[in-house]
Amino acid sequence: MNDEGAARIRAIVQAVHADSVLDLGAGNGEIGAELALRGAEVTCVEGRMENAADIRALRDRRQIPKHRLEVLVSDVRKLEWDVLGKFDAVLCSGLLYHLPLPDALELARRMHAACRHMAVIDTEVAWGPLVEEAGYAGLRFKERPGRLSALDERDSFWLTRASLHALLYDAGFASSWELGSPGQPRRQTRATVVAYVGERVERLELEPERVLPDARPAEPAPSRLERARIKLARFRR
Repeated sequence: MNDEGAARIRAIVQAVHADSVLDLGAGNGEIGAELALRGAEVTCVEGRMENAADIRALRDRRQIPKHRLEVLVSDVRKLEWDVLGKFDAVLCSGLLYHLPLPDALELARRMHAACRHMAVIDTEVAWGPLVEEAGYAGLRFKERPGRLSALDERDSFWLTRASLHALLYDAGFASSWELGSPGQPRRQTRATVVAYVGERVERLELEPERVLPDARPAEPAPSRLERARIKLARFRR
């Protein structure tokens, strides 16, 4: 694990205070294991058998009881969500950007329904609105085979930062913001976002007649430099 990955895990662990956690696309299990060692009961969902074996091996090395770190081998698109039930927190680290847009939106809706308090989404993001699809801006990306890539080769969709927040809002989350932590570098193409479940504020109690602006995040207009970079990226594609 490099320093950037360790800093990202620290930021996520510091943000999550939960007794039960669902870790979607758990990879090799570092985040789930860290939370389990801090007292949470974690269910790791991983689509690849070899990655699931790595999580179990990590659990054994760290002497984590099995009830504290369960491992479920499944494609997140085929999960039996009703059987899983509810969790205090849902993690989605390194997964969302491997999905096409319809699957990403459906997963966000499922996450909202499955978590009582909060979700943490760590994902690659598009640095500019290269294309627009179904009202979201982002970049279409061709998946390649690998243990930390999509389960099947296809075009995935990397959302811009604004469209990531918009997608979480459309999925039902009340609010979301980007997470930061001392020592965690801010990357242009990666974001760690916390999204909260709760009642949306549609009016102010202090000023009930005031019409509030739309809560759905809007895509900012690209700068001149960004427009030039987008043109160059399209030319290369």
